[in-house]
Amino acid sequence: MLQINYRGSGGYGLRFEKSGYKRWGLEMQDDLTDGVRWAIGNGFADPERICISGASYGGYATMAGLTKTPELYKWGINYVGVVDLPMLYRQWTEEYNIAGLRGGRQNWALVALGSPR
Repeated sequence: MLQINYRGSGGYGLRFEKSGYKRWGLEMQDDLTDGVRWAIGNGFADPERICISGASYGGYATMAGLTKTPELYKWGINYVGVVDLPMLYRQWTEEYNIAGLRGGRQNWALVALGSPR
């Protein structure tokens, strides 16, 4: 098992978290791909037995990994993952837009994802 702390992960400071803003499926995904390729290249992982899995954003990353680098993964598990970013953006409730939540940013979906348009 390899657990990647891709850019944007929580617990490493606001600068590290912000490095993932508007980078879903881009550099955040590259962090996962690079980690898997490193594990294979250094003999820690069997390229014929690689699975990707995750929940919430991790589920999104699972689907992105299976789509962007299908040759890398044999299978994947998306558990409660985000699969429709425009819907996530539209459905974000006021409950999560309260000032002070997540460092005072008022609209997490707009800040972290960017406009879906």
